[in-house]
Amino acid sequence: MKVDETIRELKKIISLKVGENNYEVALLAAETLSEINYEYNQIYTDKELEDELLIIRDKILNKKEYNLDQRCVFFYDGFGLDLRGLAAIYARALTSLNYNIIYACPNTSQGRIPHILSEFRPDKTDIVYIDKSISNIDRIKQINAIFEKYRPKAAFFYTYPSDVEAAIAFSNNESTTRFQIDLTDHAFWIGVNAFDYIIDGRDMGASIAHYGRKIPKNRIIKLDCAPYINKDVCD
Repeated sequence: MKVDETIRELKKIISLKVGENNYEVALLAAETLSEINYEYNQIYTDKELEDELLIIRDKILNKKEYNLDQRCVFFYDGFGLDLRGLAAIYARALTSLNYNIIYACPNTSQGRIPHILSEFRPDKTDIVYIDKSISNIDRIKQINAIFEKYRPKAAFFYTYPSDVEAAIAFSNNESTTRFQIDLTDHAFWIGVNAFDYIIDGRDMGASIAHYGRKIPKNRIIKLDCAPYINKDVCD
């Protein structure tokens, strides 16, 4: 089966399963479709897929009104990779600003991210491990519960291109100011409804965000990131 045909079949499955209220299968198909779109790399967003995720969101989650904690920031790291990517850089920056931080990453990263964790102050940081062994729906609810418990003023959405669970949970919490860290700026990813502002680290990413993903210019932040330097390592 050709890639285009596979994409069409997966969209039919998602639509069918959403109509049948079989959200778990729909989410699995959505994740697979996102992975194919990333590898195929012919589009940057898929509105039909994003709309299906919003339907699932509205069926399984409730929106709640709450007063935001102005000193609390939620950093969601879907990768959980120690010195690969930008997580350690953001951990250091947010800690330096003296925020109370909620850091969430997969439970499969537990014990494997010493450099990231070393950047946080234990007295001002809560670490939450997202359980990868539970269902997709339960993971969505686990991430959404972080927003409800801590009521963060701001949240950072930093994850892999097919993370439908986090995309749905973040889309449900519009009271919080949400920032997407656009690590995969060159290819397809899910979650255009999961953020208020997108942070790009280069002109190419910012250009694709506007022209390829149709994100308004006033929602795009171009922010060059300094490299992570471990000061404990001798010259």
